[in-house]
Amino acid sequence: MKFIFLLSFCVVLLSISKSEAQTQYKLEREIGISEENVPEKALLTISGIDFSNAKKHWYKEWSLTAISYELKVKIDNKKFSIEFDSLGNLEDIERSVKFTMLPSGPKEKIINYLEKNFKKFKIQKSDLQWLGLNVTSQQIISADNIAIDNFELIIKANKNGKFSQFELLFDSAGNFKNEKEIIHQINNDNLEY
Repeated sequence: MKFIFLLSFCVVLLSISKSEAQTQYKLEREIGISEENVPEKALLTISGIDFSNAKKHWYKEWSLTAISYELKVKIDNKKFSIEFDSLGNLEDIERSVKFTMLPSGPKEKIINYLEKNFKKFKIQKSDLQWLGLNVTSQQIISADNIAIDNFELIIKANKNGKFSQFELLFDSAGNFKNEKEIIHQINNDNLEY
């Protein structure tokens, strides 16, 4: 399975033209896993959270550079993503929100950036993001007044004459930090593992 996954990455990377060599790309594959397959350290990190009325799902993700684990959970009608590295160290926590709910100052800066850098765009998803070094997962889930580290957007946009999906990261003031073009993985549903 790992060989086929790595082969898929290589095919995608080789298909990228030289003119796009400096563009950052995001290519991930995730599969649902049971809690027994999650690093113990990750489970300890979230052990203080009450999940009794929550829907939660664990995923293992492979990207171009790392393996990680992600807990997607819905608590009190709020959608959270809690991501851990391969050893179970907390990387970040994201909460999905409507873009219109972002604070007005950062939201205006983000809109200005989008209008300046994309011919057309549609915001598909927006998240508040907290980095694992600054907070605990329990703090984020139990309170709404924790200072945000970043805003993350997924957009569909026209850039350089073609439509693609992009993941954009902005700091808490709305200043641009990072852009990655999302590469959709080759469909390998028919492969046997």
